[in-house]
Amino acid sequence: MDFGSFVTKLEQFGFRNDSINNDFEYLYENNSEIGLIFYQGLKPLFERLSERNGISFSTGEESDKYKLKFYLDRSTEDASLGTFIFSLNLQERGGYLSFSQTKKLLINFPFQSVLNDGEHPIVSPTKHDRCRVNFLEPKKASGLAIIPTQDISQYWQACLLELGISFSDTSPQFWQRCDQISQPAEQAFLFGIARQVSQILRHYNAQAYSNNDNQFLYQTSNNTLGGMKFGAAGLSFEFNLSQANSKQISFYQNIKSVLSEHNLPFTQEGNWLKIIIDSRTFTKATTLVNQWYQTITPVSPSQHAGDEMKAFNQNGIAMTHSPLNQILFGPPGTGKTFETTEAAVKAADPAFYSQLNINPAMGADTEQRQALTTKYKALSEAGRIRFVTFHQSYGYEEFVEGLKAETTEDNQISYKVNDGIFKSIANAASVSELHLDADINHNGRVWKLSIEGAHSNAAKSHCLEANIAAIGWGATGDLSQEERNEFFLSQGTNNQNSLNYFSQEMEEGDLVLCIDSKTSVEAIGVVSGPYRYVEDGVPSRHDYCHQLPIKWLAKDFSVDFKELNNNTQFSLPTCYPLSRLSVAEVLNHLHSHGIELTDSAPLPAQSHVEQHNHVLVIDEINRGNISKIFGELITLIEESKRAGNNEEIALTLPYSGKTFSVPNNLYIIGTMNTADRSLAMMDTALRRRFDFKEMMPKPELFSNRTVKGIDLTRLLETLNKRIEVLYDREHTLGHAFLFPVFNETDEGNAFIKLKDAFKNKIIPLLEEYFYEDWNKIRLVLGDNQKEQSAGRDYTFIQAHTDSFDALFGDNHGLETYEDSKVTYKLKDFDDAVWSQPEAYVAIYSKSE
Repeated sequence: MDFGSFVTKLEQFGFRNDSINNDFEYLYENNSEIGLIFYQGLKPLFERLSERNGISFSTGEESDKYKLKFYLDRSTEDASLGTFIFSLNLQERGGYLSFSQTKKLLINFPFQSVLNDGEHPIVSPTKHDRCRVNFLEPKKASGLAIIPTQDISQYWQACLLELGISFSDTSPQFWQRCDQISQPAEQAFLFGIARQVSQILRHYNAQAYSNNDNQFLYQTSNNTLGGMKFGAAGLSFEFNLSQANSKQISFYQNIKSVLSEHNLPFTQEGNWLKIIIDSRTFTKATTLVNQWYQTITPVSPSQHAGDEMKAFNQNGIAMTHSPLNQILFGPPGTGKTFETTEAAVKAADPAFYSQLNINPAMGADTEQRQALTTKYKALSEAGRIRFVTFHQSYGYEEFVEGLKAETTEDNQISYKVNDGIFKSIANAASVSELHLDADINHNGRVWKLSIEGAHSNAAKSHCLEANIAAIGWGATGDLSQEERNEFFLSQGTNNQNSLNYFSQEMEEGDLVLCIDSKTSVEAIGVVSGPYRYVEDGVPSRHDYCHQLPIKWLAKDFSVDFKELNNNTQFSLPTCYPLSRLSVAEVLNHLHSHGIELTDSAPLPAQSHVEQHNHVLVIDEINRGNISKIFGELITLIEESKRAGNNEEIALTLPYSGKTFSVPNNLYIIGTMNTADRSLAMMDTALRRRFDFKEMMPKPELFSNRTVKGIDLTRLLETLNKRIEVLYDREHTLGHAFLFPVFNETDEGNAFIKLKDAFKNKIIPLLEEYFYEDWNKIRLVLGDNQKEQSAGRDYTFIQAHTDSFDALFGDNHGLETYEDSKVTYKLKDFDDAVWSQPEAYVAIYSKSE
């Protein structure tokens, strides 16, 4: 290929020719075979580069005159602004390629491929930030493409970081093993799949971890999807074909047929399918990973923002996922509590949130905010979002569980274990993926019921078939009436209590456990209607007149409840509440024994249950004693320690003695006022387990709106700049203080609200910040820069100078360097200055 044809080929790819010197052209013509090797070998790379604008090439000066250099985004006016990609370096008898290995280039252009025979990848030694690849003989040229020889670990980690994939739990020894690989096939495979696997992990919202030093695994919040391992046979790429993964990942469902098509050998142990990477398999294995990659929707790095990641539900709707534990922190008035509405909905129902298409930079508009508020209320009513505020006296007993004193009917004191808000929502979240009847109230009560005894009998069989519950003592008459007859009054305490519980306290949505022994249950149902009195009773027992509609969800089983019931047998009374049991505990217990609770509609064999996320919002999280409130559970909220994850931890609670773990669909959102406590002073255990999102004042939200000539944006910006200099940025003023002013359409009312904001919020806060150091408050308000105009005084703080001699007379004996004292006093809010717009304008006008 002659020189002219070579340059024309490059220009056809859209590359800009920034000049080539005669020396390079002369040496090229004497080595024309090199040009053919160069072009044919790098044609796949040129095609990749052609997808990007801003690629140019030129030769250098003096020592670089035999180097044809390729650049990214190089200005024609200033060549130093461009980023070097690679160069063709000519020599008298050959040449070589020199590739940049800077992080920016490796992220933009992962140079990867192998020789045309599919057997021998090219890998060169690393030297500084360049790698050199010598030309090969022409017969190899058609398949030449370059693999970056940067450390494998560095390249992988750059790809993972680019897309926000967590790999902090991976073993450092694994990365060292990668960098020590001597087999070219393994090197080529790892370089070839890094970006694709990173995109796959991003798609499934997965993170990387290691169980030992020889592996790199990746998992979602529930399951390990697969990974890479170093074993006796070398590097293997593995897929976890568990039932849960096969449901979630469509590619897994047909993977064996794909392997057969590629004639790619594999082994399988249990759910794990393994492919050994060697010179015979690495190209096919790379193709396999690419096929998996093609089944997902990749994202560009620009789509990645902060810690939020997008996945896709079964309908293909992009869903934004939030951190499991996050704290919104910032100065007062920055909208932290206001933001929890959006953050909670985003975490609880990411599909709904994504459909709103909220602009992250501008925030929700009025219509979107209304939709968020409505959804927040609905989720709160459903028990999926709960709100609590920490304070100094708040403790473990209120948050997790504690003992609650109660007075019994015989005026004795008894104590029951009372679930706190955290335990309650954790229990509710733990059952959110089960196929449950919609009528179940997750905050309802659990009842023990004995229908004519624990043994099999006709009355019980009839009730279970007829979807009712029935008990005796029909002679009492209808108990929905207030009066009680003599027969009722003649019954003992246990019978009276059973009748009252059954007729007065069992509510729709409560769970009913029908027992078949002193410790076991044979049926479970949900109360589906109000109490009724049926005079005919049931066929086998005409005195079983007291009846409740019950939807029996499961029956004809026998599950022991003694351990769950604090190692206590069921008591003798026919009907009473099982106060030791929660709805969630009962449902999980039955589920663990293979009892599935469904309504009458049959479920499809492969039906999918959309996970219901739950959110606990903790306002003012830094005002509580974290150790006192969370106790031992601070460990359980870590993502890796949550139920269903590989490092799951369950603890025994101190009061109930029950095993407890935190489900991975429970999100915790805290708010923290940095004016109360600096982030640096936060409990270390809390800081390590939470993601922190800073929320600072946003004066730009006011869009320079003016009220009687007062620019709200400039006003807030100036106040905060001065506070930051005199105190710190954690005590600046939030935009929420002035939002009532901004939202008021009537200018007169807006100005009144501005005065109120200064009187009731801004001035008192400045007094607290500066401990009534009125000179500093005066500087914040710009009083020292205000000049009297036409006899008008625009200062808010009045200065008064007192002479020591005037105050104390001669010979006062005060050893001071001054003979007078300046004191400051805030002008009364009735003073005319507070009603003068010019006084507020003067806060910022002189300092700009």
